[in-house]
Amino acid sequence: TRGRLMIRQLCGHLDPRQLYVTVARAIKQEKDRELAQQLVQTFSWILLTATETKSLREELLQTEPLNSLGQATQAPIDGLFLELLEPWFHNPVSALALCLWAQQDDLAYELSYRFPALEPTKDLLNQLDQLVQLLESSMFSRLRLRLLEPSRHPALVKCILALAMILPQAGAFSILRERILVIQSGLLLETRAEKLQSSASGNGLHDANVSGARHMLWWSEGQASSSLPAVSRGPDMASLLGKFDALAAAAAPD
Repeated sequence: TRGRLMIRQLCGHLDPRQLYVTVARAIKQEKDRELAQQLVQTFSWILLTATETKSLREELLQTEPLNSLGQATQAPIDGLFLELLEPWFHNPVSALALCLWAQQDDLAYELSYRFPALEPTKDLLNQLDQLVQLLESSMFSRLRLRLLEPSRHPALVKCILALAMILPQAGAFSILRERILVIQSGLLLETRAEKLQSSASGNGLHDANVSGARHMLWWSEGQASSSLPAVSRGPDMASLLGKFDALAAAAAPD
């Protein structure tokens, strides 16, 4: 707690962006993996919760999202997000939180898909529990609202479902279960709206079949790419996931 307070004070008196970039580059070179993991966890929590780092959160929100092919949708992904991402891989939960905040849904899902391969330590489960609590905070209200449109954000939905499958059936799981019920409600609302529109157009049966096929399509979107070798998703996504896998393998117990 005292260390977090000192970091917040530094962010208040210095340029927080320069501080985070400098720390991230130092963590990237750190040989002590346990120290690197603890540093990332501390700086990540401050990044996503403190008032002193609000400007950093706003900048992260401007990051161009990667699509499932590993390519930026409009422009190459760069800036603060990439500066932090690779050092943040030292702490998988913090890396996932960073991706969720920056709306990198495909990358977040890919990371969550790799969590079962990590050693299920008590610390990892505690961090996942804290992440769920963070997702329930007012800071992440934007993310929760996006869950009301599951067909537009399938990777985000699959990431939330993956977390629910990883967590034991305790407090954090119960919270995610409630959110999954909201996702189901969002799907029902979207389906109902499409049916009403179909009825108004006079092509009810045909349009209903098209609607059902569309919902199946969005849910399966990205599944095929997940079963392909990482290189098929493009150089950006593949290289990022490769670095995560390398750090995870190095941190695994012998």
